[in-house]
Amino acid sequence: MRRTGPPIPLASSGDIISLIEADSWMIEVLGAVRTFGPTNAWVGAGFVRNKVWDALHGYLRPSLLNDVDVIYFDVENQTTALEHAFEAALIDVMPLVPWSVRNQARMHEKFGNPHATSTLDSMRHWPEGVTAIAVRLGDDGQVRFVSCYGVRDLLGLEVHPAPGFPLDVYRARVAQKNWVSIWPKLTLYDLTAGID
Repeated sequence: MRRTGPPIPLASSGDIISLIEADSWMIEVLGAVRTFGPTNAWVGAGFVRNKVWDALHGYLRPSLLNDVDVIYFDVENQTTALEHAFEAALIDVMPLVPWSVRNQARMHEKFGNPHATSTLDSMRHWPEGVTAIAVRLGDDGQVRFVSCYGVRDLLGLEVHPAPGFPLDVYRARVAQKNWVSIWPKLTLYDLTAGID
């Protein structure tokens, strides 16, 4: 059984930023990405989402991350070799972090989405609204936060498919992730045909 304390109340993106800024490991990750990762890279998905869900559940230790998603947008060089080079540079600095660096300019190939025009535009096609979030460390040392669909679902512990995302793929992903076993306060939507 996990050790828990009182849930941390979160009501806005500002609260999420404060939560991340108070976590020295997360700031170290963001600093490494700013220094050794791609230009204008963001760290997205579970890095932020899991931190929020842990806080809302009152978990005293962070949930394990399968990977730390570093995302960027570069139409000029879409080779996986460049992604691997950034991963290698980040591993040299923080070898225990499960780095995953992906150029969002080529990610449309994965699900047959339209070509994206930016990192944020690519995130709109991620599977769940609560996953389409990212942070980075600005030059001023402050955390920047972006979300394609706002923070209501994230802070409300609700998981919905992103608009237009294939429901069969969303359902398979949610089943595989089994998030409710980790965060039992979650409510998952659109899991079966005809059920909200």
